[in-house]
Amino acid sequence: MGALPQMKPRKYNIQYMWDKHHEVKRLALLGATNGEIARLLGVTPQNISDIRNSPIFKDQMRIMEVARDSATIGVARGIIDSGPVALGLLNDVMVSKEHDGQPVPLALRIGIAKDLLDRNPEGAKVKSVQGTMKITHG
Repeated sequence: MGALPQMKPRKYNIQYMWDKHHEVKRLALLGATNGEIARLLGVTPQNISDIRNSPIFKDQMRIMEVARDSATIGVARGIIDSGPVALGLLNDVMVSKEHDGQPVPLALRIGIAKDLLDRNPEGAKVKSVQGTMKITHG
């Protein structure tokens, strides 16, 4: 008898991103495992692994990850940009007995002051303050 032909391992590389591949990409970006994606799409985990390991899919994932990271940077920039406005509002409420015609309770003003002190990078951390306070209404 002759020798059996050598079988090369099958390599599955997608040639084009079809709708199902885009769905795999979406689920992968959301953090789903191969098994979870396979169950949702009615295929085997090996099918998902083959798709995720193909060069075209990896390129698409890199593009999406960059887009996701850019969006995250945009959110961070928005938070940084709104910081001065938020700080101004907190300072206004903290130092005023009224804000927009409404009385500002002393407990709220003290709470804001403590929060700002806790976040002050130049100040010492105050663990507790002990003493008495006399409050008069005038």
